[in-house]
Amino acid sequence: MPSIRPLYQDPFIPLLLSDDSVPVEVSAEKQLYIKKVLDKSSSDSRFADKAFVSIMSILGHGKTARPELTSLSPDNAKIGDPTFTLHVHGKNFGEGSTIIFAGQDEPTTIVSDTEVTTGVNMDTWFGADVLPVHVRNKDGVLSDPLMFTFNDAVSGTTSSKVMEAKKQTFIDATKMEKTATAPEVGGSVSTSEKPSVDIKTQTEKDKEKK
Repeated sequence: MPSIRPLYQDPFIPLLLSDDSVPVEVSAEKQLYIKKVLDKSSSDSRFADKAFVSIMSILGHGKTARPELTSLSPDNAKIGDPTFTLHVHGKNFGEGSTIIFAGQDEPTTIVSDTEVTTGVNMDTWFGADVLPVHVRNKDGVLSDPLMFTFNDAVSGTTSSKVMEAKKQTFIDATKMEKTATAPEVGGSVSTSEKPSVDIKTQTEKDKEKK
């Protein structure tokens, strides 16, 4: 069964989602100075070039349209069913939009700006599960997920508790980044208390015997 990989967002691809994100005209002279600053501040010319393209993209583009998913057709399948075509409905799809099924980029057909499709190979799925479906546009903007359910071949169902737990996990993962924080300076790290052990030297034990 395919493994679910974490989704990656390229930090050099700007995602402008604020309503006040408007294009800014940058003169050739200003572009030249921006390029010079990047070249001076970076020891890697390739990084400077990539950063320049990213900055120009940020300044020159307006608000990015985020793809939105409204439904999957079908939204479930039973293990052992034949391979089928998954229809993803929503809006803001376009050239280069890609369906991401369980963390994997899938060959995607653009039907319209409200529908994209891909094939689901049922030969690769062997057990009941609940998996996320996203759409990522060419500019890197990722949709929130809808969940696809693989039902058990015998019972035809998936545990509702498992389904809700996994759904919430994937939704949370698209809305927040996990960060690790260190204890504050001067703070203490609590540890579980352990029962005290009476440790005596061999000499003390010998004295007690006398």
